[in-house]
Amino acid sequence: MLKGLRLQILTLAVLPSVLVSLAAGIYLNYANIRNIDAFVYERGKATAAQVANIARVEILNDQINVLQSIANTSLEEKGLRSISIFNTHGRLLAHAGPRLPPFKKLLAWHETNIIAHHNDDNLGFLYPIERQEYTSNLGQTVNGTPSVSRIGWVAIEYNTSDFTVHRYNTSMQLYSILLLALAFSILIGYRFSKRIHKDVDNLSINIQRLRQEDPVVGDDDFSIGDFQRLADSLNELGQMRQQEYNDLRHSVELTTSDLQETIEAIEIQNIELSIAQKEALKASKIKSEFLANTSHEIRTPLNGIIGFTKILQRTTMSPQQQEYLETIQVSSEGLLTIINDILDFSKIEAGKLELERAPFNLRQILEEVVSLFAPAAYEKHLEITLMIYQDVPVYLISDPTRIKQIFSNLISNAIKFTDSGEVVVRVELESQDNSSGDVALHATISDTGIGMDKTQCSELFQAFSQGNRSISREYGGTGLGLAIVKSLTEMLGGTISATSQKHVGTSFNLNLKLRLQRQPPVSNLRLLEGKSVVILEPHKPSNRAICGLLQSWQVHAHCATTEAELQECLDCFHADAILYSFTPDTDIQDARETIERLEAQYHTRVAALTPISLTQISCFHDANLAYCSKPVSEHVLYRTLARLIRPELSDNSSIHEQPKPLTGTSVRALAVDDNAANLKLLTVLLRDLNVEADTADNGEKALAATQAKDFDIIFMDVQMPVMNGLDASKAIREHTDTPIIALTAHALADEKDKLLAAGVNAYLTKPVQEAQIRDAIREYCQTNNDPTQNAAVDVHACLKLANNKADLAADMFQMLIERLPADINDIQQHVKSRDYDMVLTHVHKLHGACCYTGVVLLKSACYEFEKALKEERYSNTLGYCETLEREAEAVLAWSQTYSLGNELNKLL
Repeated sequence: MLKGLRLQILTLAVLPSVLVSLAAGIYLNYANIRNIDAFVYERGKATAAQVANIARVEILNDQINVLQSIANTSLEEKGLRSISIFNTHGRLLAHAGPRLPPFKKLLAWHETNIIAHHNDDNLGFLYPIERQEYTSNLGQTVNGTPSVSRIGWVAIEYNTSDFTVHRYNTSMQLYSILLLALAFSILIGYRFSKRIHKDVDNLSINIQRLRQEDPVVGDDDFSIGDFQRLADSLNELGQMRQQEYNDLRHSVELTTSDLQETIEAIEIQNIELSIAQKEALKASKIKSEFLANTSHEIRTPLNGIIGFTKILQRTTMSPQQQEYLETIQVSSEGLLTIINDILDFSKIEAGKLELERAPFNLRQILEEVVSLFAPAAYEKHLEITLMIYQDVPVYLISDPTRIKQIFSNLISNAIKFTDSGEVVVRVELESQDNSSGDVALHATISDTGIGMDKTQCSELFQAFSQGNRSISREYGGTGLGLAIVKSLTEMLGGTISATSQKHVGTSFNLNLKLRLQRQPPVSNLRLLEGKSVVILEPHKPSNRAICGLLQSWQVHAHCATTEAELQECLDCFHADAILYSFTPDTDIQDARETIERLEAQYHTRVAALTPISLTQISCFHDANLAYCSKPVSEHVLYRTLARLIRPELSDNSSIHEQPKPLTGTSVRALAVDDNAANLKLLTVLLRDLNVEADTADNGEKALAATQAKDFDIIFMDVQMPVMNGLDASKAIREHTDTPIIALTAHALADEKDKLLAAGVNAYLTKPVQEAQIRDAIREYCQTNNDPTQNAAVDVHACLKLANNKADLAADMFQMLIERLPADINDIQQHVKSRDYDMVLTHVHKLHGACCYTGVVLLKSACYEFEKALKEERYSNTLGYCETLEREAEAVLAWSQTYSLGNELNKLL
């Protein structure tokens, strides 16, 4: 393949010349040979014809001797090698030359043809000698018309070697001329290609210059005009590039200068930002300290206000005074709510809000929230309903405190912005993965309130944002509640949104991601299985909620929304109990007459469904009428129906929670607080609990008091003059292990770590409640002179597991006692038959029942037995079974000696 330009030019210049010269040489040489051959042939033919003409006369005259002379004379012809004359019969008449021509044997077969024969360097001719006469048409000889007849032959032979040499010389001359022409063509092509190659090299050099930083094309002379024009174009291009390069360099210099200035400005901004960041961190620290101090300064007087308000409410007062106190309490709790919202929002912004993961009962905490806000709803004549669908798992794991806070805020807002109608809370299951334990719940909190437009909805979850300015004036609030709810929901892995229509209502849609409890407690709500209950509830959502609860207990529920439907149900079905709904303004006498009429007509017990109202509940209680407060909660409804259907489960517990002193304990406490009002309040609360209390107003005095006396528990304020609570706790911890309960108003995320590091056992956030103090004393100051302590049944644990609800604790314990003998018997039978799977089933069931009561030793025995069975350690099954039997007998013996209801009343 030809790659070089010079080689290609040479090829284009020489190849055509070579091809043309070669073709012309071959053709001319061929033509020359043809001409020479034709000349030799014609010359030999002419010679033969001439000899034949001369010999014809002599033959006709019969002059044979003359023929030899003619032959000899003819041999002088240049190139003629031999000549022979034959007669018609082929007899040689005359011959001259070295040998006889090779035509003798051909004479008989050729009559008129001229024969030419070529052999090596010899060319022979056989020419006829003919007689010429003029004949007539009758064959006679006449004048004017010739007649030909053969009379002999002339044979001649030419030597063609001279002509061959001539032919070779001619060819050599011709090829020499062609070679000279080819050489000239190559020379011309070479010189031309050299000129082109030189011009191309110059162009290459100029193009190379264009690639350099100084693209200036040289002024070289070009042999070819086209290359000169191309060079001129390159020169123009180089000048343009040089100009562009100069412009670009100038632009780069300007840009570099600007960039340098920008970098310097950015460096200055970075320095300023660094300073600003430090100032922001400092400001954040100052804000945190400010919030802590503000919290302390506000919570400290609030602690006294709320505490003494509750104490004062226990005294005898006029209705007007009671109303004033209730106003003070509501205002104080409202102020405390605002402070808590601000602190929570600050924690979320600072990223210091920590979530816990703990097992909880979803239904229980939602019922507590709904019950908490029900009085406010019924005061506005609103229906409030909690609907948890049957497929929703209630034993979950998450942060129950924050979930309660989310629902509390949403329900509180729904009641606040609704003047008539209803507030409905619905919880349904979206998805459940039993293998991973993940649960997705969808909750809806809907109301029939004032509603919002799209603009207000879009700003709903922004901090300090409310529907409009008149909202905060009319309904109050800081506008932080929903922002906190959104942040908490997202921290829990959920989402929240709102849909609303002006003057129609608002619906909040809440999606939560939770986890299932691996071993949820076993439900013991079985006393009502197969029973029939008829419900009259005009409010359809509440009606469906009650029916759903009853059906989950395997109760046959017949729901009615009107008196006519109730009558129809009672005529068609037997009812073991009737639930009859009354309005908040129903007169107690009318309610009594309605209940008595239904009981007399259908011979069954009737319980009133009444809104949560202390006045109305007191009236039903005083009238000795069975009742269940709305919105209904699971344990209250179950207890109410159980008492109707199983009267032996009823007790005479009072509905009024009056403070009860701690009995069976001898506790000496030290109360430390620099605020006189708070110190007095703490002392009063301790003395009401039958606890002897000494006081100190700073940490230094508290340290001196602990060195002088022994105390069972110390309640220590954190922020105090002279010596604060942290330093005092550290000093006290050096010489005593007395439990220290810190009283703090700071409530910040890192406060707990600081308190625990100082040796504090636990901390309470102000304002402190009486129940918190009582629980702390029970937890850290249990003494041996308590008749129920260290026994088969822990009364304190029974009350705590029932969320401080004595009647629920008694019901759960009674159900355990009723089933305990049968459960132990089943376990014994399956142990004897070595059916360990059934043993595990019954032990797990009994263990779940023990989790709801204070049978600590029996629960521990169940746990150890269940653990051994799960690990397939069957060798000591009889030993575990004997321990379980012994603890069960102790529980049964305790139940025959003590009444849990009475023991609980002593505690309360």
